[in-house]
Amino acid sequence: MSYNNNQSNDTRNSQLDPAGEPVTLIQNNCYSSAAPTVQSLDTTVATITFNSNLEDIPVPRLQMTNLICLSHPNALNKPQDFNNPITGVIEQQVIMEHVISPNAQSIDFRAIGDSGAVGGVVIKRMTDGLYSTQSAVTPFSPQPAVHAGTFNSGPIDWTLNFEAATVDTEYQVYCVPVMGTTNVVSDYTDNLPVSNSSGMPAVDSWKIFQLADINFTANFKTETIGSLTFTKGADDTFGLVAAGAILPTLANNGVWDVDINVTMSGHGSEIIKYNLDRRDAFGAGLHDEVVTVDNIELPSTGSLPEILAIDCVASITSVKSARILGTITLGNVGLESQSLIFPVTEFFVAEAP
Repeated sequence: MSYNNNQSNDTRNSQLDPAGEPVTLIQNNCYSSAAPTVQSLDTTVATITFNSNLEDIPVPRLQMTNLICLSHPNALNKPQDFNNPITGVIEQQVIMEHVISPNAQSIDFRAIGDSGAVGGVVIKRMTDGLYSTQSAVTPFSPQPAVHAGTFNSGPIDWTLNFEAATVDTEYQVYCVPVMGTTNVVSDYTDNLPVSNSSGMPAVDSWKIFQLADINFTANFKTETIGSLTFTKGADDTFGLVAAGAILPTLANNGVWDVDINVTMSGHGSEIIKYNLDRRDAFGAGLHDEVVTVDNIELPSTGSLPEILAIDCVASITSVKSARILGTITLGNVGLESQSLIFPVTEFFVAEAP
């Protein structure tokens, strides 16, 4: 039986192998028996266009990073967050926490910055608008003087001379803008106060406070009660002391010998007596003559100095006069002069004999 397979694409040829057996050779039409084609190189010139923006190499940014006082580490008072009780907005203000003495003195400053950075510091005395210089002869001048410079090999140090102060004096400390070059941009870190110009302090300027010596007085309060007038006598004065001093560390240990008087005048026969709170249970004799800190009137501005102890008594010296005698021991005196005022009514009244 023979088959004619018309669907086959194979071409079959019968041959004999060396042993005489028929062999069928199959040639697949997917392979070409033609000679290989010789490849050629296309030499057509092609032009490719790129559109791009080339960025400049970043210019290094260098900064002045800090400013400190070497000889007076706490001299600089810096802004602090403050909650405005009226607006409820957080604001910044400088609180007087540290002061320098009123004496003439030198203060050493140090500016710190990146190598190659440029910094400029100005210190302006707000009392008269003068600027600090590095001159011992003319320590302050009408022309702004800029301190610091280029940081080439570490921090920059300089010394400023502060003149003696007879009144409370405020200095504002701030940095001035610096110009960058084509090779470097120099500015300041955010912790430093920077002004728009050398002549105008920055809104967040640091401050140095130089306070004049302060003094304390003690006395009765002059008062009119009805038709009678209680007139205080001479003030008892503690004496000048440096603002912020802690008196127990000084020679007198802060002990103040107090002796003050008050005199009553006016029409009538009234005499001075102890008020009812100081009389005995029968309302006639003396029960309490001791003076305490609670008997001192609070000042309208500022605050009282720290009072460590009061060893005083209030006494009636005549029908028309009275006295407080004893000692008051002061501690930290604070930053401003104050008067210790004793209202007459804390101790005495005017009554008929």
